[in-house]
Amino acid sequence: MRDMKLRFPKKFVREYGDKLSSIATLTVPNGSIWQVRLEKANNNIWVCGGWRDFVEHHSINYGYFLVFKYKGNSKFQVLVFDMTATEIKYPSNGDKKRQGERALQADRMFEPKNPSFIHVIQAYNLNKSFVYVNTKFADKYLRGKKHVKLQASSGKWWPCMFCVEMA
Repeated sequence: MRDMKLRFPKKFVREYGDKLSSIATLTVPNGSIWQVRLEKANNNIWVCGGWRDFVEHHSINYGYFLVFKYKGNSKFQVLVFDMTATEIKYPSNGDKKRQGERALQADRMFEPKNPSFIHVIQAYNLNKSFVYVNTKFADKYLRGKKHVKLQASSGKWWPCMFCVEMA
């Protein structure tokens, strides 16, 4: 996964490689569907385009175990297991929506004394330890600052470093 490509096992490629198109569909048990690009070369097949997004969205870490069940027509059911061999149960889209609504409702009742913005934390933010900040907000309130404090609607504070990454 380091190169953000995943190579299919040789035996699978020998048996099904000719039947796979250049685009595959990955479905996780919560019903989330992802399109990924397949790259074929030298009797190998790699999952490429879209793979990084899939990995990051599902917070897949080194040492996790993935099971791909081939359903035909370049479609795969994907099960994700953590390092304790426990299958990760991702919330359904409805669950995520309700969680987000509750968080935004709590945020509306939160009245900060300092300039603020709303950002709903995703698993990806926790894994990668960063949050993108709106450019206008950062330019107006964070220019020249290296240390900031984040406050949740619960009142809890976290000291953080602020840095700018130019694309």
